[in-house]
Amino acid sequence: MRHLYLISLFLLSCFASYSQDINQSYLDSTGDDSLQAGSISISVHNNNFLKNNEYFNPYTEGITYFGSQIQPEVSYAFSGKTRLSVGYFLRYYYGKEKFNTSLPVFRFDYFPCEGVKLTFGQLNGLLAHKLIEPIYSTDNYFKRNPENGIEFSFARRLVQSSIWISWDHFILPGDNSKEEITSGINTSLRILSTPWRSSLSFNLQGIIHHYGGQVDQAHTPLETRLNLAPGMEFTYWPAPNAITRLILASYLVQASDPSGTVTIPYKKGWAGYSFLSISHRSLSLTVAWFHGEYYFTPMGDHMFQSVSELNNWYASDTRNLLNGKFLFDRQIAKGVKLGIRFESYYDPQQKTIDYCYGMNLKADAGWLLSKRKTR
Repeated sequence: MRHLYLISLFLLSCFASYSQDINQSYLDSTGDDSLQAGSISISVHNNNFLKNNEYFNPYTEGITYFGSQIQPEVSYAFSGKTRLSVGYFLRYYYGKEKFNTSLPVFRFDYFPCEGVKLTFGQLNGLLAHKLIEPIYSTDNYFKRNPENGIEFSFARRLVQSSIWISWDHFILPGDNSKEEITSGINTSLRILSTPWRSSLSFNLQGIIHHYGGQVDQAHTPLETRLNLAPGMEFTYWPAPNAITRLILASYLVQASDPSGTVTIPYKKGWAGYSFLSISHRSLSLTVAWFHGEYYFTPMGDHMFQSVSELNNWYASDTRNLLNGKFLFDRQIAKGVKLGIRFESYYDPQQKTIDYCYGMNLKADAGWLLSKRKTR
């Protein structure tokens, strides 16, 4: 069965592609005004969101994220290649008496040459990593923001790559908790371009999540889990004033748990993820098919896993899901984006349908305060 699937996956990938830009309304719009040497700038990033997960399956629970987050920051450019930003991140869930998250944020960006960037501190991460949903859940945006660590990105005409480490939880000697570290990669190599407004690329995505440490007093076992997802993507732009873009994609995802202590029923698993996306201006429609065997993921949506989020020992060796997404992303004013989404998940084995819907308003603004001449 697996060999047949791999053959069909390969045949599909020979003329298939997928582009993970389905969350545009959640991404920051940042300019490079503050990269003028000696300049000082102020920016504000705000997102007001609602996402209601109507899930009733035994693998994950339904939850509603409803709130706002804002981050004002000040940036200073030491040169045309270096920039330091200092700000404060606030997230508030409506109905709570206090902020869910309130902490200072720091970021240092270094641009050694064109197309290359090194970031220390707060990453432009989460959904900006543009990973497929089976290895990185959209809900991470509402739970794990901000993301801090180090990231190296490279962008050229044929290659785009990003490698990062996110230090999710830091511990000191004697702490009664484990440290958490997440690292990832997303690389795209364009291997074919045609004069008929189409291109073919090979992609490699991966996530490693480590839960451990050597100086803590916690008695919970160490965990290390990873996913690796190679795939092929083909993008086609038909004639003007028709469908803006058509994308067809296939990924083969491997899952592994090299941890010494067994905490879930599986040590290895795999999944295939293929879908078609059609977009026109602000509208996008995606239909996806997921097939997994013994599949698990440390950062992906539990909707796709063989292991339940509610009970680690409730499992189904094989999972199949038909997923549909309707997305609307549009800039409604300068620096302001509106996003509306509806997603459904059909399980042919359980004969159940789960769905989620949401909307958000994202606003980004920036002001260049001063520019001084440097020697």
